[in-house]
Amino acid sequence: MRYIIILLSFLSISLYSQNTIRGKVVKISDGDTVVLRDSTNTQHRIRLDGIDCPERGQAFGNVATNFTRGICAGKDIIVDIIGYDRYKRILGVVWVEDVNLNEELLKAGLAWRYKYNKSEEYHRLEQEARKNRKGLWVDKEPIAPWDFRKKGQNTISVGVSYVYKAKSNIYHRRKDCPELTKYKSDINKIDIKEAKRNNLYPCTMCSK
Repeated sequence: MRYIIILLSFLSISLYSQNTIRGKVVKISDGDTVVLRDSTNTQHRIRLDGIDCPERGQAFGNVATNFTRGICAGKDIIVDIIGYDRYKRILGVVWVEDVNLNEELLKAGLAWRYKYNKSEEYHRLEQEARKNRKGLWVDKEPIAPWDFRKKGQNTISVGVSYVYKAKSNIYHRRKDCPELTKYKSDINKIDIKEAKRNNLYPCTMCSK
C-alpha cells in the first residue's frame, strides 16, 4: 500500500509539475477544444485559454477544427494550465513541441481573442490577422462565436419544451442527432428552461 501511495504521488508530480499536464491528443472536439490522454490513461478536456474559435456550423468553424487537427491530432502535447472553466475543462496554452497552438490559431485568423484576455501578444496577432484579412477576417462583418452561441440560444423553435443532452455542455432537439447518439446510454431528457439556466449551448446540427 505504501508503495502504491508513493507511486501515485510521483505520477501526480510528473503529470502536473509546474502547473502543466502532458499527454497524447485523442480527440479534436473543435478548433479550441481537444481531449488529452495522460500516462495513467485518464482523459482530460482541454479548452484553449484566451481565444475563441468559430463554432461548428458557423463560417470557418470546420476550417478551425481541421487546422487544430492538422497540428496536434495524435501527437504528444504539453499544456500550461491557466485554470478551469465552469464545465470543469482545463483552460490552458497548448504546446506541440515549440508550437503554441493558441497563437497559431490567432495568426491564421481562425480565432478571436477574448476581450478579458490581456495578452498584448494575442492582441497583436489578432490585429495582424485582421489587417491581412486572414481566415475569418476575410468577411467584412464576421460574427463572434459568443454572439453566434447567444443567437442560437434565443432562436429555439416555439413549442419545444424538452431537449436532450449527454456528457457535454451541448443540448440537442433531436434524440437521433448523430452528435448525441454516440453517447448511447448517457442521454438524458431535460426541460429546455433547465438547459438555458445551465447555459448549455445548442447543437449546431439539430438545434438551428
